This record gives sequence, structure tokens and C-alpha cells, in this order.
Amino acid sequence: MNAPLTVVVVAGDGARVVRFGLPRVIVYGALGVATVTAAAVLGLSGERVLLGRQAREVAALRQRLVAERALIASFETRVLSVRM
Repeated sequence: MNAPLTVVVVAGDGARVVRFGLPRVIVYGALGVATVTAAAVLGLSGERVLLGRQAREVAALRQRLVAERALIASFETRVLSVRM
């Protein structure tokens, strides 16, 4: 078994120094939890950016749809005027 990791905590004024050992399993577990948490936060924020981009794209496509419907309506009126 590996030796425990030694942690040294020094107070801001340097007056008190605390030293204790932690089992490696606890240290590696804490690092794993921190890594998974950071990945989840980044993933969720990336999803939010993607959803915002898609919402803007939908708005632009709706504007294009309105313009194309107006163009189709103008063609339909022209065809009706040519037929008569």
C-alpha cells in the first residue's frame, strides 16, 4: 500500500502550521469528483450556448419563411392576372 499524502496547512500570518496525512484513495476520489463536476458544468453551459444559437437560427428561418410566402403570394396574383 502506498504511503498517505501529507497535507500542510499554513495560516495566513504564518503563526500556525497544521500537518496531517490523507489516504490516497480519498485524495484521488476528491479529484475525481471535482473533475466530474467541472465536466458537468462545462457540458451544461455548452448546451445553453447551443440552444441560444439554435433559437436565433429558428427566428431567422421564420423571417425567411414569411418573405418566401409573400413571394409565392405575389406569383399567385401574377398567374391569376395572366389567366384572365
